[in-house]
Amino acid sequence: MEEDTSVGDILAKVTQPLKTNNKRYRGLDVTGKDLALLQAVADPKYNVDAITNKRLQEALGASTWTNGLSGRNLSARISRHLRLLREHGIIRKLPNQHKYMLTGEGRLLTTAINQFLGAKVSELARLIA
Repeated sequence: MEEDTSVGDILAKVTQPLKTNNKRYRGLDVTGKDLALLQAVADPKYNVDAITNKRLQEALGASTWTNGLSGRNLSARISRHLRLLREHGIIRKLPNQHKYMLTGEGRLLTTAINQFLGAKVSELARLIA
């Protein structure tokens, strides 16, 4: 991707809390508790087929992100987090469906996170020098 925005600027947008219609939404913890969800949403298979609650349940079912939840409780947790991702502009809902797609900002964020986490310290040191 050819983008001149720094990773810090990208992260600064989504890590800040925001308020919409008198409802407060927390900022995302992109390297902590929200990392597994962001990596699941960034899966390339969702470029072809949309993101759904059920598919995220399957993708996250064995991870620690679920906190041992299953069934309705896991579905509710994913729904709350989908709302959070929507409010931050990372995903958008498809009309008349219960499906979501990554936005341009969401694709940029998930790509930046995956590149950053996959980079070796020696490569980063070379880029700085």
